[in-house]
Amino acid sequence: MERAPIPDARLGDWRCLDPLSVDVRRRSGGASRCQRGPCSILAKQGRDPAERAAGPSVSATNRSPLSDEIVLVGLSGGIDSAAAALLARERWPDLPFAALHQNLGWDDPDAEDDARKVAERIGAPLTVQRPEIAALWRDRKFLPMSGMPCPAALEQKAEPAMLWAIEQLGGAAHWRGALSTRRAREFVVDKHPDAFGLYCIGYLAGEESRAAKYRHHWPDALGRPVFPLLEAGKNKDDARAILKRHGIAINYRGHLRRSCQPCVHWSNAERELLATARPEHAAEVAALEREIGRTFDRRGPLDTLPRRTKPEAEQGLFAFVDGGCGAWCK
Repeated sequence: MERAPIPDARLGDWRCLDPLSVDVRRRSGGASRCQRGPCSILAKQGRDPAERAAGPSVSATNRSPLSDEIVLVGLSGGIDSAAAALLARERWPDLPFAALHQNLGWDDPDAEDDARKVAERIGAPLTVQRPEIAALWRDRKFLPMSGMPCPAALEQKAEPAMLWAIEQLGGAAHWRGALSTRRAREFVVDKHPDAFGLYCIGYLAGEESRAAKYRHHWPDALGRPVFPLLEAGKNKDDARAILKRHGIAINYRGHLRRSCQPCVHWSNAERELLATARPEHAAEVAALEREIGRTFDRRGPLDTLPRRTKPEAEQGLFAFVDGGCGAWCK
Protein backbone atom coordinates (compact mmCIF):
# COMPACT_ATOMS: atom_id res chain seq x y z
CA MET A 1 0.00 0.00 0.00
CA GLU A 2 1.44 3.38 -0.98
CA ARG A 3 1.87 5.89 1.81
CA ALA A 4 1.67 9.59 1.05
CA PRO A 5 4.45 11.73 2.54
CA ILE A 6 3.42 14.08 5.31
CA PRO A 7 3.86 17.83 4.80
CA ASP A 8 7.02 19.58 5.89
CA ALA A 9 6.81 20.69 9.50
CA ARG A 10 8.99 23.29 11.22
CA LEU A 11 10.34 21.80 14.41
CA GLY A 12 9.44 24.39 17.04
CA ASP A 13 7.74 22.36 19.78
CA TRP A 14 7.90 19.27 17.58
CA ARG A 15 10.74 16.79 17.74
CA CYS A 16 11.58 14.11 15.20
CA LEU A 17 12.83 10.97 16.92
CA ASP A 18 13.72 8.98 13.83
CA PRO A 19 17.53 8.93 13.52
CA LEU A 20 17.21 8.28 9.79
CA SER A 21 15.78 11.78 9.26
CA VAL A 22 18.37 13.72 11.26
CA ASP A 23 20.42 14.52 8.17
CA VAL A 24 17.26 15.54 6.32
CA ARG A 25 16.48 18.08 9.02
CA ARG A 26 20.00 19.47 8.94
CA ARG A 27 19.94 19.92 5.17
CA SER A 28 16.47 21.46 5.19
CA GLY A 29 17.27 24.02 7.88
CA GLY A 30 14.93 22.58 10.47
CA ALA A 31 12.18 21.27 8.23
CA SER A 32 11.57 17.52 8.20
CA ARG A 33 10.08 15.71 5.24
CA CYS A 34 9.12 12.19 6.21
CA GLN A 35 8.48 9.60 3.51
CA ARG A 36 7.44 6.92 6.01
CA GLY A 37 3.86 8.10 6.21
CA PRO A 38 1.99 9.97 8.93
CA CYS A 39 2.84 10.10 12.11
CA SER A 40 4.88 7.72 14.15
CA ILE A 41 7.76 10.11 13.90
CA LEU A 42 6.66 13.58 14.96
CA ALA A 43 5.21 14.08 18.43
CA LYS A 44 4.24 17.10 20.46
CA GLN A 45 6.69 17.74 23.29
CA GLY A 46 5.10 18.94 26.52
CA ARG A 47 6.85 21.73 28.41
CA ASP A 48 5.79 20.59 31.88
CA PRO A 49 4.93 17.23 33.56
CA ALA A 50 1.17 17.82 33.39
CA GLU A 51 1.28 18.45 29.64
CA ARG A 52 3.57 15.46 29.09
CA ALA A 53 1.22 13.19 31.03
CA ALA A 54 -1.70 14.42 28.92
CA GLY A 55 -0.06 13.08 25.77
CA PRO A 56 0.44 14.58 22.33
CA SER A 57 -2.34 16.64 20.83
CA VAL A 58 -4.11 15.13 17.84
CA SER A 59 -3.30 17.11 14.73
CA ALA A 60 -2.87 16.75 10.99
CA THR A 61 0.59 15.31 11.49
CA ASN A 62 -0.32 12.55 13.92
CA ARG A 63 -3.72 11.46 12.67
CA SER A 64 -3.83 8.61 10.22
CA PRO A 65 -5.71 9.53 7.01
CA LEU A 66 -6.59 5.96 6.01
CA SER A 67 -9.77 4.21 7.13
CA ASP A 68 -8.28 0.73 6.65
CA GLU A 69 -5.66 0.98 9.36
CA ILE A 70 -5.59 -1.14 12.53
CA VAL A 71 -3.62 -0.42 15.68
CA LEU A 72 -2.05 -3.62 17.02
CA VAL A 73 -1.02 -3.63 20.67
CA GLY A 74 1.17 -6.07 22.55
CA LEU A 75 0.20 -6.12 26.25
CA SER A 76 2.54 -7.83 28.68
CA GLY A 77 0.49 -6.64 31.65
CA GLY A 78 3.31 -4.24 32.54
CA ILE A 79 3.35 -0.49 32.96
CA ASP A 80 5.12 0.45 29.71
CA SER A 81 2.95 -1.54 27.30
CA ALA A 82 -0.23 -0.48 29.13
CA ALA A 83 0.66 3.22 29.03
CA ALA A 84 1.66 2.98 25.37
CA ALA A 85 -1.68 1.37 24.51
CA LEU A 86 -3.66 4.05 26.39
CA LEU A 87 -1.68 6.83 24.74
CA ALA A 88 -2.21 5.22 21.34
CA ARG A 89 -5.97 5.16 21.95
CA GLU A 90 -5.88 8.88 22.75
CA ARG A 91 -3.84 9.47 19.63
CA TRP A 92 -6.06 7.42 17.29
CA PRO A 93 -9.55 7.54 18.84
CA ASP A 94 -11.32 6.44 15.65
CA LEU A 95 -9.17 3.50 14.55
CA PRO A 96 -9.91 -0.14 15.43
CA PHE A 97 -7.56 -1.77 17.93
CA ALA A 98 -6.55 -5.39 18.52
CA ALA A 99 -4.45 -6.60 21.46
CA LEU A 100 -2.19 -9.57 22.14
CA HIS A 101 -1.00 -11.03 25.44
CA GLN A 102 1.54 -13.86 25.61
CA ASN A 103 1.66 -16.02 28.74
CA LEU A 104 4.66 -18.33 28.70
CA GLY A 105 3.65 -20.14 31.89
CA TRP A 106 6.42 -18.46 33.90
CA ASP A 107 4.78 -15.04 33.91
CA ASP A 108 3.59 -12.93 36.81
CA PRO A 109 0.26 -14.49 37.93
CA ASP A 110 -1.52 -11.12 37.69
CA ALA A 111 -0.13 -10.13 34.30
CA GLU A 112 -2.97 -11.56 32.19
CA ASP A 113 -5.68 -9.90 34.30
CA ASP A 114 -3.90 -6.55 34.04
CA ALA A 115 -3.59 -6.98 30.26
CA ARG A 116 -7.34 -7.68 30.07
CA LYS A 117 -8.11 -4.49 32.02
CA VAL A 118 -6.12 -2.40 29.58
CA ALA A 119 -7.61 -4.15 26.53
CA GLU A 120 -11.12 -3.42 27.81
CA ARG A 121 -10.20 0.20 28.50
CA ILE A 122 -8.99 0.77 24.92
CA GLY A 123 -11.83 -1.27 23.39
CA ALA A 124 -9.59 -3.94 21.86
CA PRO A 125 -10.40 -7.65 21.54
CA LEU A 126 -7.65 -9.55 23.36
CA THR A 127 -5.93 -12.65 21.99
CA VAL A 128 -3.97 -14.72 24.52
CA GLN A 129 -1.19 -17.01 23.31
CA ARG A 130 0.00 -19.66 25.79
CA PRO A 131 3.29 -21.20 24.70
CA GLU A 132 5.03 -23.18 27.44
CA ILE A 133 8.57 -22.00 28.06
CA ALA A 134 9.22 -24.92 30.42
CA ALA A 135 8.37 -27.32 27.59
CA LEU A 136 10.82 -25.51 25.31
CA TRP A 137 13.69 -25.95 27.78
CA ARG A 138 12.70 -29.55 28.53
CA ASP A 139 12.59 -30.40 24.81
CA ARG A 140 15.99 -28.82 24.18
CA LYS A 141 17.50 -30.21 27.40
CA PHE A 142 19.28 -26.89 27.68
CA LEU A 143 19.16 -23.62 29.62
CA PRO A 144 21.01 -20.61 28.13
CA MET A 145 23.26 -18.57 30.39
CA SER A 146 23.31 -14.78 30.62
CA GLY A 147 24.61 -13.20 27.42
CA MET A 148 23.60 -16.14 25.23
CA PRO A 149 20.80 -15.83 22.64
CA CYS A 150 17.46 -16.86 24.09
CA PRO A 151 15.47 -19.06 21.67
CA ALA A 152 12.24 -18.33 23.56
CA ALA A 153 12.48 -14.65 22.54
CA LEU A 154 11.97 -15.67 18.91
CA GLU A 155 10.11 -19.00 18.98
CA GLN A 156 7.56 -18.13 21.66
CA LYS A 157 7.33 -14.36 21.50
CA ALA A 158 8.42 -12.49 18.37
CA GLU A 159 7.51 -15.07 15.72
CA PRO A 160 4.00 -15.92 17.04
CA ALA A 161 3.30 -12.21 17.61
CA MET A 162 4.16 -11.32 14.02
CA LEU A 163 1.97 -14.14 12.66
CA TRP A 164 -0.87 -12.86 14.85
CA ALA A 165 -0.30 -9.33 13.56
CA ILE A 166 -0.57 -10.22 9.89
CA GLU A 167 -3.71 -12.31 10.55
CA GLN A 168 -5.33 -9.31 12.25
CA LEU A 169 -4.62 -7.29 9.12
CA GLY A 170 -6.30 -9.86 6.88
CA GLY A 171 -3.13 -11.46 5.57
CA ALA A 172 -1.24 -14.70 6.10
CA ALA A 173 2.41 -15.66 6.47
CA HIS A 174 4.75 -18.35 7.73
CA TRP A 175 8.31 -18.62 8.97
CA ARG A 176 10.75 -20.39 6.64
CA GLY A 177 13.74 -22.19 8.11
CA ALA A 178 14.52 -24.77 10.78
CA LEU A 179 14.23 -23.91 14.45
CA SER A 180 17.24 -26.08 15.24
CA THR A 181 19.73 -23.87 13.38
CA ARG A 182 21.15 -20.53 14.49
CA ARG A 183 20.26 -18.89 11.19
CA ALA A 184 17.61 -16.20 11.20
CA ARG A 185 14.34 -17.49 9.80
CA GLU A 186 12.62 -15.72 6.93
CA PHE A 187 9.17 -14.16 7.32
CA VAL A 188 7.32 -15.26 4.16
CA VAL A 189 4.08 -13.50 3.25
CA ASP A 190 1.51 -15.89 1.73
CA LYS A 191 -1.29 -13.33 1.44
CA HIS A 192 -0.78 -9.60 1.59
CA PRO A 193 -2.86 -7.83 4.26
CA ASP A 194 -6.02 -5.92 3.45
CA ALA A 195 -5.28 -3.27 6.09
CA PHE A 196 -2.24 -1.29 7.18
CA GLY A 197 -0.94 -2.04 10.66
CA LEU A 198 0.38 0.30 13.32
CA TYR A 199 2.16 -1.98 15.81
CA CYS A 200 2.35 -0.25 19.18
CA ILE A 201 5.51 -0.90 21.26
CA GLY A 202 6.09 0.45 24.77
CA TYR A 203 9.60 1.87 24.53
CA LEU A 204 10.33 4.91 26.70
CA ALA A 205 12.20 8.15 26.00
CA GLY A 206 15.88 7.37 25.68
CA GLU A 207 15.34 4.07 23.86
CA GLU A 208 15.62 5.56 20.37
CA SER A 209 18.35 3.16 19.27
CA ARG A 210 16.18 0.13 20.06
CA ALA A 211 13.26 1.68 18.19
CA ALA A 212 15.47 2.39 15.18
CA LYS A 213 16.32 -1.32 14.96
CA TYR A 214 12.64 -2.21 14.86
CA ARG A 215 11.92 0.36 12.16
CA HIS A 216 14.80 -0.97 10.08
CA HIS A 217 13.92 -4.67 10.32
CA TRP A 218 10.11 -4.49 10.44
CA PRO A 219 8.45 -6.35 7.51
CA ASP A 220 6.60 -4.00 5.16
CA ALA A 221 3.58 -6.34 5.17
CA LEU A 222 2.97 -5.55 8.85
CA GLY A 223 2.78 -1.79 8.33
CA ARG A 224 5.11 -0.06 10.73
CA PRO A 225 5.94 -0.06 14.43
CA VAL A 226 4.94 2.97 16.47
CA PHE A 227 6.29 4.05 19.85
CA PRO A 228 3.76 6.35 21.55
CA LEU A 229 5.73 6.86 24.76
CA LEU A 230 9.11 7.35 23.12
CA GLU A 231 7.73 9.63 20.42
CA ALA A 232 6.04 11.81 23.04
CA GLY A 233 9.23 11.99 25.11
CA LYS A 234 7.71 10.16 28.07
CA ASN A 235 9.63 8.41 30.82
CA LYS A 236 8.60 5.82 33.43
CA ASP A 237 7.00 8.41 35.71
CA ASP A 238 4.98 9.73 32.78
CA ALA A 239 3.83 6.17 32.02
CA ARG A 240 2.63 5.75 35.61
CA ALA A 241 0.82 9.10 35.35
CA ILE A 242 -1.00 7.95 32.21
CA LEU A 243 -2.20 4.79 33.99
CA LYS A 244 -3.33 6.84 36.98
CA ARG A 245 -5.26 9.22 34.75
CA HIS A 246 -7.15 6.25 33.29
CA GLY A 247 -7.80 4.69 36.69
CA ILE A 248 -5.66 1.60 36.07
CA ALA A 249 -3.39 0.28 38.82
CA ILE A 250 -0.58 -2.18 38.05
CA ASN A 251 1.37 -3.54 41.01
CA TYR A 252 4.44 -5.67 40.31
CA ARG A 253 4.47 -6.82 43.98
CA GLY A 254 8.23 -6.92 44.06
CA HIS A 255 8.70 -8.72 40.75
CA LEU A 256 11.05 -7.23 38.19
CA ARG A 257 8.90 -7.66 35.11
CA ARG A 258 5.71 -9.42 34.08
CA SER A 259 6.94 -12.12 31.72
CA CYS A 260 9.74 -14.72 31.59
CA GLN A 261 10.51 -15.20 35.27
CA PRO A 262 13.41 -15.83 35.42
CA CYS A 263 14.85 -14.15 32.36
CA VAL A 264 18.06 -15.81 31.24
CA HIS A 265 19.79 -12.40 31.31
CA TRP A 266 19.00 -11.56 34.94
CA SER A 267 21.72 -10.91 37.50
CA ASN A 268 22.30 -13.05 40.60
CA ALA A 269 20.50 -10.49 42.76
CA GLU A 270 17.47 -10.47 40.47
CA ARG A 271 17.17 -14.24 40.65
CA GLU A 272 17.39 -14.04 44.45
CA LEU A 273 14.58 -11.50 44.36
CA LEU A 274 12.40 -13.85 42.31
CA ALA A 275 13.10 -16.76 44.67
CA THR A 276 11.99 -14.51 47.56
CA ALA A 277 8.87 -13.08 45.91
CA ARG A 278 7.63 -16.34 44.30
CA PRO A 279 8.97 -19.32 46.30
CA GLU A 280 6.51 -21.84 44.81
CA HIS A 281 7.44 -20.79 41.29
CA ALA A 282 11.13 -20.93 42.25
CA ALA A 283 10.64 -24.55 43.34
CA GLU A 284 8.98 -25.36 40.00
CA VAL A 285 11.85 -23.80 38.04
CA ALA A 286 14.41 -25.55 40.27
CA ALA A 287 12.78 -28.93 39.55
CA LEU A 288 13.23 -28.31 35.82
CA GLU A 289 16.84 -27.23 36.38
CA ARG A 290 17.56 -30.49 38.18
CA GLU A 291 15.80 -32.49 35.45
CA ILE A 292 17.85 -30.87 32.69
CA GLY A 293 21.09 -30.81 34.66
CA ARG A 294 21.74 -27.09 34.11
CA THR A 295 20.87 -24.01 36.16
CA PHE A 296 20.15 -20.35 35.41
CA ASP A 297 22.45 -19.35 38.28
CA ARG A 298 25.98 -20.71 38.63
CA ARG A 299 25.47 -21.08 42.39
CA GLY A 300 22.77 -23.71 42.00
CA PRO A 301 19.02 -24.24 41.48
CA LEU A 302 16.70 -21.29 42.02
CA ASP A 303 15.20 -22.60 45.27
CA THR A 304 18.63 -22.82 46.91
CA LEU A 305 19.59 -19.16 46.39
CA PRO A 306 19.77 -16.68 49.29
CA ARG A 307 16.54 -14.82 50.06
CA ARG A 308 16.17 -11.06 50.07
CA THR A 309 14.25 -9.49 52.94
CA LYS A 310 12.36 -6.65 51.23
CA PRO A 311 11.81 -7.56 47.58
CA GLU A 312 9.22 -4.87 46.82
CA ALA A 313 11.43 -2.10 48.20
CA GLU A 314 14.37 -3.38 46.18
CA GLN A 315 12.55 -3.55 42.88
CA GLY A 316 13.56 -0.04 41.88
CA LEU A 317 17.25 -0.88 42.27
CA PHE A 318 17.27 -3.12 39.22
CA ALA A 319 17.13 -1.92 35.64
CA PHE A 320 15.05 -3.72 33.03
CA VAL A 321 17.24 -6.23 31.22
CA ASP A 322 16.79 -6.37 27.46
CA GLY A 323 17.64 -9.77 26.10
CA GLY A 324 16.43 -8.92 22.62
CA CYS A 325 12.79 -9.53 23.57
CA GLY A 326 12.06 -6.23 25.29
CA ALA A 327 9.25 -5.33 22.90
CA TRP A 328 7.26 -8.36 23.95
CA CYS A 329 7.60 -8.33 27.72
CA LYS A 330 7.62 -4.72 28.85
